[in-house]
Amino acid sequence: MACHMYALELARPRLDGLAEAVGAAPLHVTHRPKTTTTIIEKLRREGDMSLARMQDLAGIRIVGAFTLTEQERLADEICQRFPADPRAPKTVDRRADPRYGYRAVHVIVSLDGITIEVQVRTMAQHLWADLMERLADRLGRQIRYGEPPAPPPGMSQKDAQGIVNGMMAVSDEWATKAPDISGDEHPDRVGEQVWEALSRIFKRSGIDL
Repeated sequence: MACHMYALELARPRLDGLAEAVGAAPLHVTHRPKTTTTIIEKLRREGDMSLARMQDLAGIRIVGAFTLTEQERLADEICQRFPADPRAPKTVDRRADPRYGYRAVHVIVSLDGITIEVQVRTMAQHLWADLMERLADRLGRQIRYGEPPAPPPGMSQKDAQGIVNGMMAVSDEWATKAPDISGDEHPDRVGEQVWEALSRIFKRSGIDL
């Protein structure tokens, strides 16, 4: 993990001026190494996965109020900033091939032999992913991978599955008709506001998240 954190600290400055280079709105850029707990969960979930082949041990996340076309330009610019070292960058388009509702564009880059996954998310894609993470904390982490929810006490299995199904429907709708979210607000604050509103709506229906 120390090696991956060092690689992230070297990689982060290469993304300076990225928004200006493609003419996009201001970007929110964060980076972090994967935690030991999530590494173990992934190895158990994907039985044929080896630690050496895990591409997201080190991750950088880029979020902004940019269009889908600008998202593609950002991915292309990131590729230009990470020449083969030793592996050439690779783009994975999770918009065309979503993973259980999750959509984004990932650029897999290499820096001094360390693989780094750069996630490029629109504000709507990030908001959806953030809400799904919050639901997973309450309905079970497995819902992110298509498995049935584990409802908390007082919630029926039907209600829990209905919430998950609703999130999948939102993902499909936002793929072509995303909400207009201002780039002036921090993505995490937007997520907090929407989660608070959803929680109030569910609570009025007798569901306490």
